[in-house]
Parts: sequence; C-alpha cells; structure tokens
Amino acid sequence: MSEKILATENLTVSFGGFTALNQLNFSMDVGELRVVIGPNGAGKTTFLDVITGKVRPTSGHVAFKGNRNLRKLSEHQIARLGIGRKFQTPRVYLNLTPRENLQLSCDRPKAVFASLFGTASQASQRTVAGLLETIGLDKKADKAAHLLSHGEKQWLEIGMLVAQSPDLLLVDEPVAGLTDEETELTGKLLLNLAESHSIVVIEHDMEFVRQIASQVTVLHQGTVLCEGTMDEIQTDPRVIEVYLGETPEDE
Repeated sequence: MSEKILATENLTVSFGGFTALNQLNFSMDVGELRVVIGPNGAGKTTFLDVITGKVRPTSGHVAFKGNRNLRKLSEHQIARLGIGRKFQTPRVYLNLTPRENLQLSCDRPKAVFASLFGTASQASQRTVAGLLETIGLDKKADKAAHLLSHGEKQWLEIGMLVAQSPDLLLVDEPVAGLTDEETELTGKLLLNLAESHSIVVIEHDMEFVRQIASQVTVLHQGTVLCEGTMDEIQTDPRVIEVYLGETPEDE
C-alpha cells in the first residue's frame, strides 16, 4: 500500500450554525498531484485552512505523513513539518527582485537583514539559480517584482514555497486571472514540480484541471462527492447536477 502524505478522517468544521466541512474523508499518496474542485461554498478553502492550522476543526483530524495529527499544532509548527501554501493572491515582496525573494525563502528562519545584505552560500546561490530557471524567471531575476506580470508573480510565489523544501504543496487557484499562455506554463510548472513533491491544487478552470490532473476530488457541501479521472468526473451524474443544476435525464 502506498504511503499517505495526507489523510483526513471525519473532518468537520462548523461556524455558528453553518457547517463548512461535514465528516470529510480524504487521502492522497506521497508524490501525488491531486486537484480538488467544487462549486462555490463547497468547502475548498476551509479544507486548506484546516490543513495549515489557520482554522481548527470542530471534530475529526488531519494526519500528515502517516500518523502525525495536525489538529493541535499552530500554523508555523505545521509549516515547519513540511507543508507550504500558496494563496490565491500572490504574496511576494514587490520591491525586491525575484532573486532576492527566493533568497529570503531559502534562508528562513534567518533574519531578513542578514539574508539581504549578507553573503549567500554557494549552495544557496545554486538553489536560487535553479529555482529561477524552473519558474521561468531567470531572465528577470534582478528586476523588481512589481514589474512582473500577474502570472510571473504567481510563479515567483510558487518558487518561494519550493525554496522552503516542503513535502506537500497546497496551491489555491493558481491560474485565476492568467492569460491562456500563462495558464499553460503554470500547468507545465506544476507537473514539473510534481516529479519531486506532493501537491494539492484547488482550481475552477476545467481546461487547466484537464491539463494537469490524473486524479480529481469533487467537494460539495463540505464533503467528498466523488473522485476519479477528469473523464469520469465530467460524466458523473452527481457532478453534472451539482454544477449545472440538472441531471442527464433533464436534457
């Protein structure tokens, strides 16, 4: 049996009278790239919030790398275990260059001043150079990040996460607002990273999902509606009903 990088059991999150996650059971293997989709309000962002410790579950638990229960850990403790999250809006230092942004991420938890004005080790310099090439920003390495396109900022933040050597990457809507070309390049980047990382991608763009996904999980009303390949998901009557409000017999 394959080792599980992430698993939830009966995960429930309630806010007042609203249940955001409802007895959610989910698991994925080490080295897997899993795409999670679902209509608005399905619980996708809350799912990531619980994994990273931003939100505490009402009941149930999250296991990381087998049996490490994350329920009582803080956000920074979970990050140190090897879970990195990319939010919908890029979070980069706009007045720094891509090289400096990546250097800061490589050098954590060193002080910012030391990272920027100290001398980076040769190993760190090689890591940054490799990441710049991986994310396609090697030719813009020394320009201020605010000059980058929206897509390039997305790639930079993904690179900053990878620089921290996480075992699991959580990527929230990476192609929102991107051009078609940027979307395609983002897909290639994630597939490249999936060769050495476990990745969860939350996404709405179905063409992009088809580009990168081998296995898709559909959330609805805070629980798993179904799982399968993209072809299986798109022809599942339950998914059609959730997304389109109709069953095949209604056509």
